[in-house]
Amino acid sequence: MNSEIIQEQRKSWNEVSSGWKKWNKNINQWYQPISGKIIELAEINSNSNVLDIATGPGEPGLTAAKHAANGLVTGIDISDEMVKIANQFARERNIGNYKAIHYDGINLPFADNHFDAVISRCGIFFFPDTHHILKEIFRVLKPGSRVSVSAWCDITENESSLLVEKIATEYLKHSFPKDSPGPFRFSDPTMLISEFEGAGFRNIKKVNVSGEGVFNSKEDFWNFISEMQKPFIDALKDSNAETRNALRGEVFKASEKYHKNGKLIFKRSAYCVGGMKP
Repeated sequence: MNSEIIQEQRKSWNEVSSGWKKWNKNINQWYQPISGKIIELAEINSNSNVLDIATGPGEPGLTAAKHAANGLVTGIDISDEMVKIANQFARERNIGNYKAIHYDGINLPFADNHFDAVISRCGIFFFPDTHHILKEIFRVLKPGSRVSVSAWCDITENESSLLVEKIATEYLKHSFPKDSPGPFRFSDPTMLISEFEGAGFRNIKKVNVSGEGVFNSKEDFWNFISEMQKPFIDALKDSNAETRNALRGEVFKASEKYHKNGKLIFKRSAYCVGGMKP
């Protein structure tokens, strides 16, 4: 069952990879406070050997590589297309101590006690078996080293996601199972902390991180979700102009209350959890 979920996830991430590449600069600006806190909690230094799990188009691994200037950062992802993009960004930015590789999404292809730090930005909640991946992280970490990940707080504290879910649910009749892999699976931090403890991590720390997602216009926001959000991508694949315009109108209407000073501004709220392998 887990392998089937991972195969479906791989297909989905490959499909949206071009959108992540296009919007990468914006996303990194919005997520910068999260990336910074992840790197801080992982206690990465100039000589660290780091693993970035679910690296996507390269973050926070590429940023971590600057902190580990004399070390090495390996990014891994289940999406072949994301891996290609991450390596392209590393080349374009002349970051020679970062490399992304593809893996099966289940077992980490590394020896025991191999890494000085493991990080993951908004990736841990997508794993079908959280206990297994945390045990794998525990295995590949050196004793005394740390893992640091991020998760989203409740959807009501993440305004753009709340808007997207509302329209997808009411207009597109799309369902969002709360107990399945997805962005708000660990909106209750005690659940993720419990998973950390169950995997053997100690000295666990949690830090809240808040920020904003800013769009220059309603049209920008529409382009973003129609290129990045799977329910909208699927709905628009075979739709005619009338259907597309109707959905666009719904998004414009729902986003009106977030319009401030000529821009759309959405509040975002996440938290980071770090733990040490004894």
